[in-house]
Amino acid sequence: MKRAPITFDPTPETNAAPVKRKTQGKARRVMPAADSEATETDMLSARVSTAIARQFRSLAKLKGLKVQEMMETALSEYLERNRF
Repeated sequence: MKRAPITFDPTPETNAAPVKRKTQGKARRVMPAADSEATETDMLSARVSTAIARQFRSLAKLKGLKVQEMMETALSEYLERNRF
């Protein structure tokens, strides 16, 4: 048996001009600062044991908070108590 020849639909005119994106990338969400003085946020990263990280996440979930909100509160309270 012979196969039917492959036929292609005629292609429309192609335009090689670069396509402009409608969005300018993913917008980065900035959480409101704890103080009224601080307006910028910064990334703080730390390695902790898996058990501590899971406990922290589950405690935040039980309290109905986001992890970042609870972390900001915990760090603010710790820094207040341990000022030098």
